[in-house]
Amino acid sequence: MHHPTIFRTLEFIKNQQNPDGSFHSTTFNLKDKTQKSTLTPFTTSLILCCLKDFKDYPIVKIIVAKGIDFLMGEKSENWSWNYWPRNSREMREHPCPDDLDDTFCALTAITIHKPELITPKAFVKITESLMQTEDQVGGPYNTWLIDFKKNKVWKDIDIVVNMNISYFLKLHGVHLPKLDRFIKKTIKNSVINKKSLSKYYSPSIIKYLSSRLYGKI
Repeated sequence: MHHPTIFRTLEFIKNQQNPDGSFHSTTFNLKDKTQKSTLTPFTTSLILCCLKDFKDYPIVKIIVAKGIDFLMGEKSENWSWNYWPRNSREMREHPCPDDLDDTFCALTAITIHKPELITPKAFVKITESLMQTEDQVGGPYNTWLIDFKKNKVWKDIDIVVNMNISYFLKLHGVHLPKLDRFIKKTIKNSVINKKSLSKYYSPSIIKYLSSRLYGKI
């Protein structure tokens, strides 16, 4: 028998889900100390990933079905995702390229709950995105799905983005030695030099992702 707290938490998550399957989140502006509610596929992907160990619960199946429908509606024809919903005001006012972080978080959520959606044709598109963004053959990979060699401002090799890529590949039985060496070397150098690893994620998140990538999660 499962603890009642689990069911209350799952019920809370279900009640927070929007009719289209998405979830709202809150962003905080460090400059003016304001916060606002935003909608991004990223939040939906992370919540679905965190429901991995509860996917057989009937209530989770309802959450997942709606969440996957939302994510599938936000993917491009190349199987990539953006931080903003495609038809949102934020996408019009603050456009940015699709990126591998949102993309591989969404792909991981889909792999966990609906792996049959990742067809061979889809995997070809995913592989093409990796080839488009590789800093070196086999990794690491640039965050943004744009020609960063011509658009230097968009060059951004982030360890967590690459960890999310590596975890997705792990779920599909794919191991890239160069990518693995990059991740481990970056972590080791950070510990030695006491430098921040990622401009997007906190150290605690990186520890969790390390355990997910190299443990049995």
